[in-house]
Amino acid sequence: MIFYIFIFVFVFALIAGVKYARDKGKLKEFSIFAGGLSTVGFFTVIAVSIYTGGHTTDLIIAFLILAALLYPFWLLFKKIEKEIKQRK
Repeated sequence: MIFYIFIFVFVFALIAGVKYARDKGKLKEFSIFAGGLSTVGFFTVIAVSIYTGGHTTDLIIAFLILAALLYPFWLLFKKIEKEIKQRK
């Protein structure tokens, strides 16, 4: 149970970090950091799940963590897409 609480706090902290990075103009650096975290976090949860017997809920949580951590990449992509449209 404490594991799930930790995950939710971690995800909300990342979302707050995205807002802060976007306000300060450092979204690119933060998205690289979040991408590294998503890779490590995603594969760690899958490895632990396989090692402990492969519980389905752990895999679902791993995909939710991945989606939350890739959110900065999506914001960065939308920002670049908007800049390209404005140049045309």
